[in-house]
Amino acid sequence: MQDSQSRALDMGVIVIVGDRFAPFASRHDQVLTYQEFVSRFVKESKPARLEIEIGQGLSVDQRQRIARWVANSTGDVVGLPVVASRRLAHKHEPKNIMVSQFARLGPDSFVGQLMIDDRNEVLSDHQTGGHISGMAEIEAMRQAFLVIAEQFFIPEGDSSKRTVVTIRKDITFHRFLFPLPAEIRFEIEEAPVGDSSRLRFHGKIEIVQTGQVCAEGNVVFVVFPTDGMHERELAQGRQALERLAAEGGAR
Repeated sequence: MQDSQSRALDMGVIVIVGDRFAPFASRHDQVLTYQEFVSRFVKESKPARLEIEIGQGLSVDQRQRIARWVANSTGDVVGLPVVASRRLAHKHEPKNIMVSQFARLGPDSFVGQLMIDDRNEVLSDHQTGGHISGMAEIEAMRQAFLVIAEQFFIPEGDSSKRTVVTIRKDITFHRFLFPLPAEIRFEIEEAPVGDSSRLRFHGKIEIVQTGQVCAEGNVVFVVFPTDGMHERELAQGRQALERLAAEGGAR
């Protein structure tokens, strides 16, 4: 009996996913983990003409290594999405960035790619290996509207002076999201108007895989000066401490 890697080779199309998703790969003949791919095709340098899809769980370096292998072995060029920068995604560690930069399809319409790294903090303690958790989807949505705000609505030199705050996020999950290619779509339903120092957005966000909506949300977020954010945090922090002290006194 052929092993799963041999059957995947016979099919001519394989999806490469991160090693964390080994349980998913073990159940589907045309899916290989990154280590399986390296062992089978890169280390042994066996020429093969395959149609390769890059799934989830891979680092930027791993994606680039796969793309180089494809170019060297088949002559095809794999177009890789550009992962959002740390500034755009508001993350210190690149491994925790979950989305690409976004493209503007129309005045109020944007699309980007889901780009989850195996080492992401959201995956570290909650993962079956068979699908992507709902918490990871929520974080990807959050990063998506941060990136869109930074890319298209906040002047680059003004970025450090602005803070993005979520006001509402209503999420509905329709089906499992698997470690396959997926995109994130955002449609603005309420665009910023009036005072440019406080930008309010209301929109619909979707995670779409193989043409089907896996999760969607209605989100409201506000962009306003960082100084105002610090003042509000300080005031509300004092109020919380006062209430805590009052509760302690009541006991």
